[in-house]
Amino acid sequence: MSNQAYLSSPMSEETVATITNSLASIRNNPTDKASRTLFVEMVNTMTEEAMEFYFYGPMDIIKAGTMTRKFVSMGVSGSVKMVNSMGKKAVGSLDEQQMLQLCEFIESLIHQKG
Repeated sequence: MSNQAYLSSPMSEETVATITNSLASIRNNPTDKASRTLFVEMVNTMTEEAMEFYFYGPMDIIKAGTMTRKFVSMGVSGSVKMVNSMGKKAVGSLDEQQMLQLCEFIESLIHQKG
């Protein structure tokens, strides 16, 4: 993956702290039901913040009207719900090694502005 181009989106300090704490907790007991739930919640939070950045930000830039904003909001809401639903199913079947690998992947996505 090192030769790929990447898109990025900002995350709040609170979200970064939540992700960092969640990853530490998940690593302690990766196959526990609570860890799996925490992982899905963490991915949902990341998805929601990214979607807000990529979709709501441009609506502000172009000064979109109320109807356009409602359509975008419905799409974002539906996407987040789908990620949640699919995430629960996918994460529920992972073994310990797979959970730990996903934790590493998520951690690799976080880059602090320096």
